[in-house]
Amino acid sequence: MPGGNKKKNKKKTNNARKQQKPVDLDTVMKQADAAVESSDLQTALGLYDYVAKTLRKNRSSSSSSGGGEEEGPSDEALLLSSVLSKLGEVKVSMEDQEGGKTDFLEAISLLGNGNGNNDEIMEDGDAAATTTTTTSLPNAMEVAQRHEMKAGLHLYIGQLSSAEEALQSYKHGVIEWTNCISILERVGDVNKKEDDDMEEEGGEKVSAAEALTEAKRQLIGVHCSIAELYMTDLCYEPDAESQCELSLKTALSLDDVHTSSQPDALQTIANLRLSQNRGVEAVDYMLNAYQRMKLGVEALSNLVGLGRDDDDKKVMVMEDQAKELVDVEAASSLPGFEFRCQSAKLFLECASVLEDSKNGDGNDENNGNENSSENAKKQEACIEASIQLLGSLLSENDEVVEVWYLLGVAFMAATPPNSDEARFYWEKALEMLHKVKEELEQAMTGGDSEEELQEQLSEVECQIEEINEKLVEVGEIDRCNMEQG
Repeated sequence: MPGGNKKKNKKKTNNARKQQKPVDLDTVMKQADAAVESSDLQTALGLYDYVAKTLRKNRSSSSSSGGGEEEGPSDEALLLSSVLSKLGEVKVSMEDQEGGKTDFLEAISLLGNGNGNNDEIMEDGDAAATTTTTTSLPNAMEVAQRHEMKAGLHLYIGQLSSAEEALQSYKHGVIEWTNCISILERVGDVNKKEDDDMEEEGGEKVSAAEALTEAKRQLIGVHCSIAELYMTDLCYEPDAESQCELSLKTALSLDDVHTSSQPDALQTIANLRLSQNRGVEAVDYMLNAYQRMKLGVEALSNLVGLGRDDDDKKVMVMEDQAKELVDVEAASSLPGFEFRCQSAKLFLECASVLEDSKNGDGNDENNGNENSSENAKKQEACIEASIQLLGSLLSENDEVVEVWYLLGVAFMAATPPNSDEARFYWEKALEMLHKVKEELEQAMTGGDSEEELQEQLSEVECQIEEINEKLVEVGEIDRCNMEQG
């Protein structure tokens, strides 16, 4: 009978639904991570969002069923926090910054106070001190890791924000890193013999000592970010200069033997001194900062023929052993692309300051000559450092017009100017800009984005004009040299 068939089909459907296994969230997470690796952000967004919604639903069910009070965040809360962090990163990559910040804030809230006994987190580390005296060392390491996670999220929010909002996020990051450091230091004091590990994302283990060093490096970076904020968005605040100096003083106080490979604090101070028209002071800070990344920078610069050998001569090929062992390791720990690009610009500015100082007067003729000779050496070192830094960038990405342009500037700033090298890099930059101009002109179809494209086109045309003017100057210099020769 027809009715009987319908009942049977309905039973089969119900049985099929009952037999469906719940989706394995670990599998979904692996699929989402793989989608990120392959730059399939839309797929990753959907998968992370699914996991987040499922975990929220599970947490809601647990709460309504009257689950017992837990000390600190539950494993499910920690997992949800991690998922939201990844979801937020994907949203930011897809230019949904506000959505990303919302996810980051929820992730932070899920991590709780982080001290296991719900004490208020104190800026002076009192809560952190309580943690290591009332819980076991492994638990203390877990608490330290939660502070680390919260600090990283606050820093991310700060980078997505501006002015006062960014400042508050950075300050929260300072508190979290300070508490993390306090815990790690006390763990070491309680039992220096015990090798407690802190697990990082990805399953890798790091020792408490390694975690402490990295935490200090991160804290130095946050203080530098605060200082830079007072030099930019908050530069008109009445106490901007004093707050900037204070942040950098704190950063330097953390710059001990274990974190001395980090150039952030020295470079930020140099930037401040340049903005204060104290450029000569900035030079030494920049040269010291460069020493901390010199080996790795020159290892990469060698790959594009801009490196230096022990006699400071230009070379095209390195010894394989040095290249593959020591230098490669140093290159892998270098600051990021943008940081090194800023380093190169600051070195060019320092070289310009030293060039201008040649016209300064000295009351003591001998001292003046000594200073002049010393400044000439420093000027040469600044130019060479900028070339090496730009070479390291070129080895990573040879499609950034600014790098080619700045290399031309650096070679022309040398004494004497290296017009052949400058022409080579400027002509390459010009070739790239003409290609960009052509692509922009083809993209202008009268749509909604035409105004934005027109602005970009105007900017590119200005850059083309500037480089053409510089190439004309190079030609004039070459003609003068030929006439004199």
